[in-house]
Amino acid sequence: MAHNIIFGDQDHWAEAERRNGKFFELFPHLMEVLRLTFFRQLKEAEPADRVIFILGRCCVEDFFEIILLAGNGYGIAAAKILRGLYERAVTMMYLIDHPDEVQSFLGYHHVAEHKLMQAVLENHGEGAVSKEVKEEREKQFNAVRENYMIDDCKECGTKKRMNHTWSKLDIVSMAKKTPWLKKYLVSGYYIPMSYTHSTVHSMLARLEEAPEGGMSFNPDAQPKQADDSLKTAHILVLHVIREQHKHFKLDDPQKLRKRAEGEYPEIWPAARPKPRPADASTCFM
Repeated sequence: MAHNIIFGDQDHWAEAERRNGKFFELFPHLMEVLRLTFFRQLKEAEPADRVIFILGRCCVEDFFEIILLAGNGYGIAAAKILRGLYERAVTMMYLIDHPDEVQSFLGYHHVAEHKLMQAVLENHGEGAVSKEVKEEREKQFNAVRENYMIDDCKECGTKKRMNHTWSKLDIVSMAKKTPWLKKYLVSGYYIPMSYTHSTVHSMLARLEEAPEGGMSFNPDAQPKQADDSLKTAHILVLHVIREQHKHFKLDDPQKLRKRAEGEYPEIWPAARPKPRPADASTCFM
């Protein structure tokens, strides 16, 4: 039996628009801010500025992918992308606050490339990597490796190992040092991660009770995960935009940004902040 492959399910899109009509109605306002913030050339920028800008732009690309997946009913797939968006947003904001660590972020690329080369050699043999590439990778790795060695034995303090990432802080610790984003650790990190990894939760999310008894795989759309991912991605992108405006001193789109921020609780009514005392500080989330 032949199967037609359809790119873009009209029924799922119609259902997504029914559930989240305000998001799609007001999306052009957000798109206008995104265009002014990110669809531009970054000229004569310092390395830190380039890293911060590109990380932010990658967040926007993740956001577009989440819209596409959520609109087509792939809520769990959208959650998996949300996990990456959250980490990039946290990293971007952390580096804005700690520009002295940008070189550590960049330098770890040589460690990651060396790890990849070692895996290629182990799995495909010595001939899989040319002598020239191998020598260059080794040279780059040896130039930075000491920057990423950490204690492997807390008691003796002499045994060292290579850190698994560029920072001595894990992403959760980094998020807790990042203004506002720590509020979304559960919705932007822990829940999406439970779908990303091979977990019991990721299996249970796709099971249903079969009519004849027993369990079977549920191939249906996941509207709840789709809406939850879209809602969280939306607020993360608004934070990313705001931090980009502050860092690059972008004055022109600020009025449009504030309009988009003000529309968020209109789009997602459950996100409306509770009333606070008159002298309390406020934020659009």
